[in-house]
Amino acid sequence: MSSLRHVASRSMRSSSFKCSTSSRSRLNTGSKHAQSVAATAEINPTETTANATKKNDALVETLTTTPEFSTLVSAVSRSDLLDAVTSLQTGTIFAPTNEAFEDFGKRKGLSREQIFQRENLAEILTYHVVPSASMSSSEVMSKDELETMNEGKPLTVQEVKGANVSKADVECGGVTVHVVDKVLTPAFSVPADIQSPQDILALSIDPTKPSGWAPEVLNGRVAMLGFVMALYGEITTGHGIAQQFGENFGEVMHTAFVWSLASFAPAFSSNEGYTSNPKTIKDLRTWNFVFKGSPIPEFVQPVFTAEVEELNGRAAMVGCMALFLVELFKGSALL
Repeated sequence: MSSLRHVASRSMRSSSFKCSTSSRSRLNTGSKHAQSVAATAEINPTETTANATKKNDALVETLTTTPEFSTLVSAVSRSDLLDAVTSLQTGTIFAPTNEAFEDFGKRKGLSREQIFQRENLAEILTYHVVPSASMSSSEVMSKDELETMNEGKPLTVQEVKGANVSKADVECGGVTVHVVDKVLTPAFSVPADIQSPQDILALSIDPTKPSGWAPEVLNGRVAMLGFVMALYGEITTGHGIAQQFGENFGEVMHTAFVWSLASFAPAFSSNEGYTSNPKTIKDLRTWNFVFKGSPIPEFVQPVFTAEVEELNGRAAMVGCMALFLVELFKGSALL
């Protein structure tokens, strides 16, 4: 029985990853007690030497002897991808560190074991592997998308940039490994990041404590709707904004509630990438995945930006207040 072992005692410097094609890095036959086992991955015990897939010993050695890859090795083992990964003779791998998995778990509210138990763990891991070619960091950055082992789910270079490649161009027997500080996931594959009330609703005048995005966005949207409806009401009824508010209080509150609820609606989805924050939604890969090939992002986003909406919202809030004060001093409707 062959086994892939992580030997913690053979630690390597975190700033240097060495690949070797020597025979001492090959998968061991007849598994012995490991000096320090962080993860053990079993190859199918029924396979024989005659039909066994040739292993990339240099890649195996790099993954198993680098302490900060112990979680990755465990994940590969649990997802039954051992043969597929260790037999790569060419390709590019974006390898998340232990800290990357830990951060991923915190953001998703998942423990290490819960990550390993996910039914789509293999889909997530294969999203880190580009089997077609061994590419240096400069070659990667020259592409727009990279076809991954997760068929039909290409990895964008924008995602790679966001993953912070902390160590690039580690050559391992025909495979190039890039160490990343973030776990990469296909669209619609994992839960959304957990957000605190501070992230959404908090109001703050302290620059070191940023406000949540919701208060100004919601107030601006309600103000824009209210300002337009107030002007329309004055034209059709001759009543001022304050009088209209009093006469239609229930309808005004109902409309404001529905408008606010609609603004929050995307955040209710459990899929990663959905957000109600207009300042970040345009850069999300899930959003771009949905509109892939559509002219909407190309022609609409440059014009109707979050900054434009914010400016219009502020103008509408000022407009509503100005309209109320002018009519208050005037004693009648403006129009």
